[in-house]
Amino acid sequence: MTNPDDFRQPRSALIASPDALAAVGLTSEDLADPDARAVAIRAEHPELDQALAQGADHVSVAGSDVNIRLHLAMHEIVASQLVDDDPPEGNETAQRLLAGGYDRHEVVHMLTGAMSGQIHATLTAGTPHDLARHVAALRALPAFREGQRAEQQPETSDRRRARTGRSTRRRRR
Repeated sequence: MTNPDDFRQPRSALIASPDALAAVGLTSEDLADPDARAVAIRAEHPELDQALAQGADHVSVAGSDVNIRLHLAMHEIVASQLVDDDPPEGNETAQRLLAGGYDRHEVVHMLTGAMSGQIHATLTAGTPHDLARHVAALRALPAFREGQRAEQQPETSDRRRARTGRSTRRRRR
């Protein structure tokens, strides 16, 4: 269980944007509470929340079918891991990815990808959680996610420049 006195701002800042928090009247300190995290995560995904309210179970995002409840649940799992700092490599990985130029929401999606295989194995085969495998998947980021992104769309020079902080222009000799 999370001790609110130990709750650190940098971890909570990954969970939801300031705009999403303001929309539901929460602060980053409120995110120590799992119920508040769930509200903030739904505020961060208004299109998913609206689809749920209309009775939808799935939506299409970038041509892929997305299970709304599963998507929100994965965000909540990562949020809990970040708040609880368990495993600590989750927050370390998030900080590394942020420093590498990835945006906050994309980092959360990368963290969910690192554990989705674990969850699938547990649900389908009853395989217990393998912390070493989870940590290895975290340490492998962003390579796995970059492979997925490359399949979806080519990286533009502007996106690469934003991610790396470097210019893509060639120097004249």
